Formats: sequence, C-alpha cells, structure tokens
Amino acid sequence: MLLDKDIIASEALAAKITDAGLKLSPVEGTTLHALASLSMPSFWDEMKSATENILETANQFDSADENDHDLIKAHYVKETAEHIRKLTQVTRTVALPLIKEILTGLEQYHIRKAHYSAEESAYKIVQVERTALLDNPMLSELVNSHKDASFAPIAFAGKTILLTAEEIGKVLLNGGVLDAIVEECLKDPVAVDQTVSFFGGMRLRIDGTNVGLAGAILIFLMANSLFDNPPENQEGTLSKWNLDISAIISNVGKYINIQLTKERNVNRERLYAYPSTEKNVIYLNGEFYRRHLADGLTPEMVIGNEILERRYKDIEDIIPMAGVLTRQFDNFQHRIKERYEINRLKWSVMFVMEQINKFVKSDTLDEERKVTTLSRLATVEAAAYAEDLNICEQDLTNRMVCAAIWPDLDVYRMISGIDRIGSSHPNMDLRQILTLFMLDYVTDLTVGQTVLVSA
Repeated sequence: MLLDKDIIASEALAAKITDAGLKLSPVEGTTLHALASLSMPSFWDEMKSATENILETANQFDSADENDHDLIKAHYVKETAEHIRKLTQVTRTVALPLIKEILTGLEQYHIRKAHYSAEESAYKIVQVERTALLDNPMLSELVNSHKDASFAPIAFAGKTILLTAEEIGKVLLNGGVLDAIVEECLKDPVAVDQTVSFFGGMRLRIDGTNVGLAGAILIFLMANSLFDNPPENQEGTLSKWNLDISAIISNVGKYINIQLTKERNVNRERLYAYPSTEKNVIYLNGEFYRRHLADGLTPEMVIGNEILERRYKDIEDIIPMAGVLTRQFDNFQHRIKERYEINRLKWSVMFVMEQINKFVKSDTLDEERKVTTLSRLATVEAAAYAEDLNICEQDLTNRMVCAAIWPDLDVYRMISGIDRIGSSHPNMDLRQILTLFMLDYVTDLTVGQTVLVSA
C-alpha cells in the first residue's frame, strides 16, 4: 500500500506529467503492471492475462493474512535484493580487480609501444672519429691478403671457448707490434662482448651489422692465435680445425680491410663521413661536426636535412637554412606523435582483447560461460573499434570487459556509476558512494517498468 509520504513526494512529478498531457503507464508483463492491476482492477480487467505468470509465482507464497499485491511486492523486493547482491559481489570481487590489472598492464604497454615507435622512427647521429687502428701497417698487411674473400654468416665451429677480457689480453698482448691495437680494442666493452659471444658459440654476421671494427679485429687476432693451436677439449682432426678457423680469418679479414679502406678515404673536412646503409643512421665526421656546433649547427638541422634527402651537401649551405631544416625536424616529430595517437585506439583494443581472452580461458568461469563469452568477443571487438578516437581508455576497457564477460549484469553501469558519483563527491567513502548508486539504480529499475503515454 502507498503511504501518505509516498503520495506527497510524488505530487510535484505527477503535476508536471499531467500538465504535459501525459500519464505514466506500467509496461505490460512487468511486476509493476501486476501490482497496478491488483490495485486498480476495474481499470486493468482486460489486461489481467498479462500478469497471470507473475501472480501464479507470487501466489505460491500466499497466506490467510496476506493479499496477492503484498506477496508480489515482497517477491519483487526479494528478487531485486538478490540481483543487487550478485551485482555488487561480481563488481567488487571480480570485475574491478580484473579491470585494474588490465589498465595497469595497458599503461605499461603504451609506454613500451611509444618508446618503440619513437625509437623506430628516430634518427641516430653517429660521430666517426679517426682512430689509431688506421695507422698500423702490420694490421693492414695481415688483412690485405683477404680482400677478395666472400662474406657469409659464420659461427665458431668448435666447442665453445669461454673467454674473458683478461684472457683475451693474455693471449694477444705478447710484446709484439700489434699490442697497441689490441690495447685500443680492449678499451671498447662492446668489442670485448662481441668477441666473447662469438667464441662462446653465438652466430654473428661479420659485415658491420652486429660486429664493429674493434670487435672484428679482436676476433680476427684471436682466430689467428688458434690456427694450428686448438684447445685440448676440441674434437676432430687438426686439418678440419684449421679449415674452420681459416674461414673465420678470411671473412673477418675482408671486413676489416673494407673498413680500413673506407675510413682512410674519408674527407675529414666535410660534415658527412659517408653514406649510411642503415635506416635513419647519419654518419658525421665527429671533429668537424663538433667544431661547427659552435657556429650554429644543431642536431635538428642535420636530421631535417636528412629528411630532405641531404638536399644541402655542405656546411656552408646547411647553416643558412636553419629555419627550414628545423621546421622539417619539428614536422617529422609531430608526424611520429600523430601516427602513434591514430594507432593508439587499435593497440588498446588489441591489448584489452588479449587480456579478456586470458581471463576467459582461465579457471574463473565455468565451461558453458567460457563458450558463450568467447562467441561474443568478435562483436565486442568490432564495437570497440567503432568508438571515437578520443574515448577515455579506462571507459573503453570498462565497456569491453563488461560487454564480453557480464552482458547479463549491469556491471558496466555500476562501475561507471561509482566513478561518476565518486568524482562528484570526492570526500565520500565507498560505502556512501554505493548507497547513492543503489538509490539511483533501484529507482531506474522501477521507472524502467513504466512508459509515458497520452492522457
């Protein structure tokens, strides 16, 4: 039954509806329709058939002291309370922790993706320095005989030899004319690592792709020291051992010969040392480049000129075009960022879908629910791609997770409602926020059973 306070509270709304020439009517087949039918039988007589199923269920609880209206209302309250209990439990114990975990992973994923995207597109300036390695005639003589060898990916064929920088030095530093070169190469930790890796069994391509000049020299000299001198634990004949070592010496010797020739032919009084065979790598004469930084040259200008395919060849042409070249660099940076942002939604959807798949295939859901959830994923993914590019990634994740896993519960509505109320009332604790949400939610459940019709 309606209390006086309920009637008074509804008067203002009822007046507005009446003034608009409308009236509220219960939707046929709903619990509210059944309650209205019992409250106003003369008006709803012709519609009683629509409430028969509800009345039949409610009448299972009938007693001498209660009427059908009270039973249906009590049953509705019980079902609504159970629905809210389940909704709250799923949201708090499963959905929110899952979404939090996905959002944390998504943030880290985008940090890695942005870094990779920037690294992939970035230009790298390499300053080429004249090195003492060029000036040793003994090294030139050693490698010159291999200038006609052919390149091939090579590996150390014998059993691995575990080396350290100290052991390399002990073998190669013997008071000879090459000691100065060996000492210079041993100062380069990358060169030492490459030598250790090679004799440790790693397959390397000796063509500048993953071995530099200093590393190649150490490998070359170590291979020479091993010719006719296999370690005790090596298997096979000496001739087979020497054949394998000779292949290493020839390959690496040719590479060193090419590098020494190229370095000696560099015009050190020009900005560009030589053309790059690597994507977005610019080789500059280090001393010349540093000297002209004081004259107004900048890294941005060098990269801008590279974007223009080195339109300006000499330093005298580059510096006067500072404004043009810097704008080229700025536009390039903007395009990188823009391209990333355009792809960001796609990458977000891909990541969230992957995490949903992992969750669905875990032991959290029963087999039947797994099957039905997996069948929905394509639809959920398509809907996500249709979203506006500017959608908040947290909201996108909320929608995708809830639509895929809990389409039969208002989990998304509860999460977004908690977020909305929490933002409007930052001083409220979670219990207070949930109370306000439940008031709105139950009201909406009831109002959702009505429709405005002409009076």
